[in-house]
Amino acid sequence: MDDCAISEITLAELMFGAENSSNPKKNFKIIDSFSEQIRILPIFNAIQIYASEKVRLRKKGKND
Repeated sequence: MDDCAISEITLAELMFGAENSSNPKKNFKIIDSFSEQIRILPIFNAIQIYASEKVRLRKKGKND
């Protein structure tokens, strides 16, 4: 999973879902295990990557 990453915002959404679930303790363990295997990008880095990818895709005509 070296190429996998999520932003801090995505991690926050996962944690919200776990907290709001019928079994928060179990779901937090799953999130902890998952987040140890991937990179968590600070929101600022995620914004930069988003902007760069959007420009790249627009230039290719893949995103309007």
